[in-house]
Amino acid sequence: ASTYRNQGRWKEAEELEVKVMETSRTVLGAEHPSTLTSMANLAVTYFRQERWAEAEELQIQAVAGYKKSYGVHHPDTHTVISTLAYIRHMRGQETLTNLVQEESSICGLQRPESHCDSSNRVSDQNTRKPRWGWLNKLCDKGHKQ
Repeated sequence: ASTYRNQGRWKEAEELEVKVMETSRTVLGAEHPSTLTSMANLAVTYFRQERWAEAEELQIQAVAGYKKSYGVHHPDTHTVISTLAYIRHMRGQETLTNLVQEESSICGLQRPESHCDSSNRVSDQNTRKPRWGWLNKLCDKGHKQ
């Protein structure tokens, strides 16, 4: 499965990883190290396909299993927790990208005065400094178009 994954053959990797995970779960049990490893591997395959929700859901299960089987301080537990954090980070990036695209269309085409007017910029209330400079720059760019 890892060979398929490394070759970008996602469907084949996923099919094999699902079979391995299900067989491991049935034969060895849900908290067996091999089952947990196969679960984490499948989560990585989902992750590499940008299937964030599926990757996160499976990785959460893997984290719970690793914590129970190995303990919180085990290096393998730390690895799956780090992977979960990265998946969540990437989901956040996806959300941020969608927000930027939405704001870009609003600023550039639909209602530039409402979101991009300098009086409406996102600012820190205490310092009046722009907190989201990237969004203000995007609005300025859209305003000029």
